[in-house]
Amino acid sequence: IYALGGQMAKTIDKTHIQMRMLNTGKGPAVRALRAQADKVLYQQEMKRVIEDEENLHIMQGMVDELIIEDNEVKGVRTNIGTEYLSKAVIITTGT
Repeated sequence: IYALGGQMAKTIDKTHIQMRMLNTGKGPAVRALRAQADKVLYQQEMKRVIEDEENLHIMQGMVDELIIEDNEVKGVRTNIGTEYLSKAVIITTGT
């Protein structure tokens, strides 16, 4: 939620088609704002923001293995043999 300066919230503000406050009849501790976004517009806006981010390089591929040296992760190797070396590797789920 806080990545890129709270960009998810900024993008939902731009692309929402419906917003509703939940639990308005209860105390403030349980109230929450629910938003529904236009899926295509949300994806397009987030893609634009990420691609325009300075010093962020997007690489895409299927990782087959971690490159480990001296018991430390040094990078990844993709299914087509491309190696990406880095100071940090972040493993996430995704499509």
